[in-house]
Amino acid sequence: MLVEALNNVVEHAYLEQPGNTIDIELSLLNGNTRIRITDTGIAAPGTVLLDGLELPNAADLPEGGWGLCLIQALADTIEYYHYPNHNQLVLTKSTTQ
Repeated sequence: MLVEALNNVVEHAYLEQPGNTIDIELSLLNGNTRIRITDTGIAAPGTVLLDGLELPNAADLPEGGWGLCLIQALADTIEYYHYPNHNQLVLTKSTTQ
């Protein structure tokens, strides 16, 4: 989840331009691992985090396109926030399953 989320920040929020920061906060609370990723890049479109996406067929994808689907398949919850000066993605995964 973390690798795919960070790749999305680099590729989409920062348009692969060097010199930008990504803050990562990892915490464990009540049996849940929580990952908070903060960037100051371009906000994700409002339609990017849709519930119920299915993993795409490998034959239909040339190289990319799996990131968000993999995140959704692996995370128990996904929250995305856009603030005036930064974006924040919060992923949680139960460690008790």
